[in-house]
Order: sequence, then C-alpha cells, then structure tokens
Amino acid sequence: MNLKEFRTTKGIYPSFVAKELNVTVRHFSRIENGEGYMTKERAEKLSKIYNTQVSEIVEMYGGEIHE
Repeated sequence: MNLKEFRTTKGIYPSFVAKELNVTVRHFSRIENGEGYMTKERAEKLSKIYNTQVSEIVEMYGGEIHE
C-alpha cells in the first residue's frame, strides 16, 4: 500500500493533509507518489494525522527521507 491508498482508506482529504504539512496540494500529491521531498518532520506529522507509526509512513513512501 502506498501513501495515497492509505490516506484514502482513512477518508482524509489531500487538501487537509497539505494544509497540515504547510505545502500545496500539488506538492503533497508528489509526496504521495514518491516524487516529492519527504522530510523526517513531514513523516512525523503524517504519522500523527494517519494515527500510525513513522516507520510505516517511511515504508509506504518508498523513497529517501531527508533530515
């Protein structure tokens, strides 16, 4: 499962997540698709939004996490 599928199963809108991450919806879409810049801080915020572990977010992201 990737981040987009996971978010969809939770019933959370991309605009809400983008606002929480302080990025545009387009940038968030790129993050979900493994093309955007994922930071440790964003992974931590996503884990809180999705009520899951940071390690699960990192695994679903499938890319490199930047400090």
